[in-house]
Amino acid sequence: MIGEVPDTLRRNPAIIEMVHVPLSYIGVGMASEIAKLDGAMFISKDGEVQDATVIIVNGDDKDTGKLSDALPTSPKIGGSRRETAYRTSKDCPHAAVVCVSQNGTVELFINGQSFPITEAISGVSR
Repeated sequence: MIGEVPDTLRRNPAIIEMVHVPLSYIGVGMASEIAKLDGAMFISKDGEVQDATVIIVNGDDKDTGKLSDALPTSPKIGGSRRETAYRTSKDCPHAAVVCVSQNGTVELFINGQSFPITEAISGVSR
């Protein structure tokens, strides 16, 4: 997730602790390895890594603490990563949410709108 993350976005604590550093210090290779872990990676609009491996609890999930059935307004196709990316983009209007599906497909969500970036990334193992 890139951009401003509101304090109201509920999230479970990160599994690994990140030192707030510019993304350029970590490098693309390390960032992609961290992104393979379960959970979200938060990057400020200035390019600083804020957090990683964070589990996001979205709108309808706040009461139960678990994923609910698909919302009528949510995408009908896709798994939990895509659903979470969609919901988070609705909860965080000043951020872009990048979703990398298990098959390597990359999709950008802004305010609930989907922008496919590319087909599956070559070399992604299942």
